[in-house]
Amino acid sequence: MSKPKHTTFTGVFLKDTVHSTLLNIAGRSVGFFIPFFVAAWFGVSVGMDAFYIAFGVILFLSNIFFSTISSVIVPALAGMQSNRGEEEKFIGSLFVSSSALFVVVLAFCVFIWTGLGLAFPDIKSGFLTSIFVYILEMIPLGLFVVWGGIMEGIFFSRKVFHLPPLSLLIRSALIIACIFFMKDIFGIHAIGIGYIAGEGIRFLFLLIASRIRKLSAVVFGFHLSENFRIFLRTAIFQIIGITARAFLPVIDQVMASFIGREGSVSLLYYTDRLFNIPVIFLSSGLMVTLLSYWSSDYATIPEHSLRKDMNKVIRVVSVIGTLLTAAVVFLSGYFVPLIYGYGKMTAEDIDTIKSLLVLYFIGFTPAMASQIFARAFTVMGKTKYIMITALVLFVVNILGNLILIQFIGIYGIALSTSIVTCTGAAVQGVLFYRLTKIRMIKSYKFVK
Repeated sequence: MSKPKHTTFTGVFLKDTVHSTLLNIAGRSVGFFIPFFVAAWFGVSVGMDAFYIAFGVILFLSNIFFSTISSVIVPALAGMQSNRGEEEKFIGSLFVSSSALFVVVLAFCVFIWTGLGLAFPDIKSGFLTSIFVYILEMIPLGLFVVWGGIMEGIFFSRKVFHLPPLSLLIRSALIIACIFFMKDIFGIHAIGIGYIAGEGIRFLFLLIASRIRKLSAVVFGFHLSENFRIFLRTAIFQIIGITARAFLPVIDQVMASFIGREGSVSLLYYTDRLFNIPVIFLSSGLMVTLLSYWSSDYATIPEHSLRKDMNKVIRVVSVIGTLLTAAVVFLSGYFVPLIYGYGKMTAEDIDTIKSLLVLYFIGFTPAMASQIFARAFTVMGKTKYIMITALVLFVVNILGNLILIQFIGIYGIALSTSIVTCTGAAVQGVLFYRLTKIRMIKSYKFVK
């Protein structure tokens, strides 16, 4: 019997990474224009603040499941490819359990929100009510996002990297079209309608494509198999970690709403959209193929420690991150007005976004390093380290916001975010060292 080969950083891996990155640039590029169109069509207002808080709650909950499932499912399916029947039961159980849990958690959040409305009926008259209505309207959006995460995990576990980006292109185009044609009829509600339609069509596209390519039959049903039990034990730590991390932007938005400057929540959201452009490109390109190939290697070569791969990818991302940060610092005065300098955005709003963006990018390279560590921990089944890091960052974020807001207002939230990402990379580096007994930065030599 031939010895299993290490496939990461081979020619095929690099080819898939380049193709995945390019396809995601094409697929996500249209999506990046959505907040810019929304900013031009709806501007900055109390109503938009209410929408973005509700939108943040829905994305917060759905992304907990999406991020956990789309990553943890890849190594799980890698170990089940020889047993198609067990795999189908596993996927069916995932659909049922994740959907039920999402609805239960969302119902709990709505209950809490209703309690807040009864306890504080005079806070920003109608503000809490608007948030409550937007949350109820966007429940289908959350479900479609969760289901889309399952479908992405199926495709990536089979090393099919081109169809998920294509579905994103279709999704984004449909969202923009729906908002444009419905904005004069439904106002801000048109944004939610557009997102629901876009995510729904994306899920159906991936579902049909998986059946045509015979990747896996999606059968809704719950079976508490041994593989599903193992998945739950692995996923629970990551769910806690992702929940804590997902709370960070929600905490930022809530604290920004108390600063006293109208539109603070919207300004943070628009800045965050710009910051996440390179983050998402790297996450959906290099990080996707890394997880897929590392999962295959670790399933067939258990002694593979990820040491050489980790050193290589950390160096590559460090170089890319440093160059991007320098570019943002020197060029933000040109491209931010180009993107947001139209419609209802004022010159003061644009200047604020420029400053916020520079502060965000201080933590760009550490943020990418954290994602690499998280993929390694997921593949190795050590998701408790993801949880530990996230809980530390949760505390650091709150303390950083409370302290820095007192001195520099909304800019303190952006600076606190960068401090959080730097802390996260440092904590994960220490944990990875303790796990593997190696130091990540052994030399400054670039990848040969």
